[in-house]
Amino acid sequence: MHRFFVPPDWIQDNAVTITGPQVHQIDHVLRMRPGDELIVLDNSGWEIQTRLISVERDTIRAEVQRRRLAG
Repeated sequence: MHRFFVPPDWIQDNAVTITGPQVHQIDHVLRMRPGDELIVLDNSGWEIQTRLISVERDTIRAEVQRRRLAG
């Protein structure tokens, strides 16, 4: 599963909003679509497994599926 480091403020409750260069990587390089899963990390020690909800030109929205301590 693909992993991306994101700023902590991109993670709000059970939602993750991704912007910037990661959008290009996820959309155009990896060709991920709604329903696909990825892991985000915010340097706090947690891995957050997400499922993509929407993939737009400048923004990707994902729903948190589960959280676990990275190890």
